[in-house]
Amino acid sequence: MLNITKSYAKIWEIEDKGKYFQAKVSSSRKDKRDDTWINSNWFARFVGKCTDQARALGKGDRIIITNGTVESVYDKEKQRVYTNLTVFEFEQDTPQQPQEPELEEIDDDTLPF
Repeated sequence: MLNITKSYAKIWEIEDKGKYFQAKVSSSRKDKRDDTWINSNWFARFVGKCTDQARALGKGDRIIITNGTVESVYDKEKQRVYTNLTVFEFEQDTPQQPQEPELEEIDDDTLPF
C-alpha cells in the first residue's frame, strides 16, 4: 500500500453509493525525457469524512488528494489484480487566474511628446 499526499486529480464521473462515493478520475505527469504527458486513469473511492465534501463534486472538477492510499489486491477466483485508490481527505483545486500587471500612473508633464 502507498500513501498519497498532495496529488492532483480530475473528476470524470462520480456516483453516490450511500456510505461512499465512487468516481472515475485521472492524473498525469510530464515525462521529462520528451516533454509529453503520461496519463493514468483510476477508479477512486471517497470514504470517511470527505464523503460530504465529495457530494459537491462534478465532471471536470480538479482536486488535490491530501490523504489517500493506493493498493493492489489480488482476486484468487478471478485471477486478477485490482488497483484501488481510496481518498480520505482532499481539497478543491481552484485554477489560478493570471494577474494583470499593475499600470503605473503617468504624469502628462513628464511625457516627451
